[in-house]
Amino acid sequence: MSTPPGQATAPASNQVTLAQIMAQSQAASNSIMGASPSAPGGKMSDSSPIYMGKVGTTSPFTREGVVQQKDQTLTYDQARLLPGDWYQNDPDQLKKLVNTGILNKVPGFQAGMGIGDIISAWDELVKTSFQLNQRTGSEKRWTPWDVLNTYSNPKGTYGEVKQGDWMVDAATGEKVKYVGPKSKTTTSRDVNLSSAEDVKALTTQVLTQALGRAPTSKEVAQYKSTINAQEAANPTITTSTQNINDRGEVASQNSTTSGGFDAAAQAQVVQDQASQSPEFAKYQSGTTYWNAMMQMLTGSASTGG
Repeated sequence: MSTPPGQATAPASNQVTLAQIMAQSQAASNSIMGASPSAPGGKMSDSSPIYMGKVGTTSPFTREGVVQQKDQTLTYDQARLLPGDWYQNDPDQLKKLVNTGILNKVPGFQAGMGIGDIISAWDELVKTSFQLNQRTGSEKRWTPWDVLNTYSNPKGTYGEVKQGDWMVDAATGEKVKYVGPKSKTTTSRDVNLSSAEDVKALTTQVLTQALGRAPTSKEVAQYKSTINAQEAANPTITTSTQNINDRGEVASQNSTTSGGFDAAAQAQVVQDQASQSPEFAKYQSGTTYWNAMMQMLTGSASTGG
């Protein structure tokens, strides 16, 4: 025989047996206005029938091994005090009740409950199951455990709600579908300032060609100030666009970069300033004369040969 949800196991000899409880509850329920436990109507009293589920029984009139399922009911007075019976005879059942209530955050259940607190919280479940079973035309029969389990809020119980960019399960809070923007664009601005070493290397290369000499420390500092000012006024701008799928994942991404003050622009600044120096004309004219003379000498030598 299977053990129903409301039954304590192995009662002591001085305890009421399951058969006696079922007999008393069935007699009490049948005496209430001649109604069956599933019939509607009537206010709740100590003798009101509380449905506790199905219990399996065997009969000498059925084939061997065949188990019949029958409704089990207790009176309200018996059902509401079941936690006290479990405390003495079925601690695991009592622990299951308390743990389930706390886990599902059922009102009235909390850590550190005494037997009086447990009976009070269980009593609310018993009363609710009775009221639900009074509805005319209701096919479902509710036990106190059924009421308790409604607090577990399994996935899909209450549909979906929108939270931010997501549709989430109303019961569990689990993300179901991404419904936010299908693309996200971000723009970043970066300023990279050249160091004194970078400027010295650049100006040495440019001034050697323009003036025939390396820059002085003062010139390096002046060029660094000019170049850094241009770099700050012309940041590198990167625009990135992400395409988002229904799972909220990045399906594709592309980026474009513009702006900035690159090495070629920096060299041009140095070249322009150097060209304004008196040294530039003198060095360039000397270089031009020298190159022309060397070309003449090289050409004459080639012809005379």
